[in-house]
Amino acid sequence: MNAVYLLFAVLFVAVATQVWRVMPVLALILAAGLYGLAQGGSPPWTAKEFGTGFGQAVASAGLTLV
Repeated sequence: MNAVYLLFAVLFVAVATQVWRVMPVLALILAAGLYGLAQGGSPPWTAKEFGTGFGQAVASAGLTLV
């Protein structure tokens, strides 16, 4: 079932950016949140995990924000 949720998340990003003209960053954030909820996570848990992952990405030396 995880593969189905992942496929829907990828399709959501593609449709949101190409058809609905949503900014890619916003589409990725929404897809990540929906994927976390679809996996059975509660909204507070999903938000906490997203914040933790984003914080680790920003703190790593490999990410450059311009």
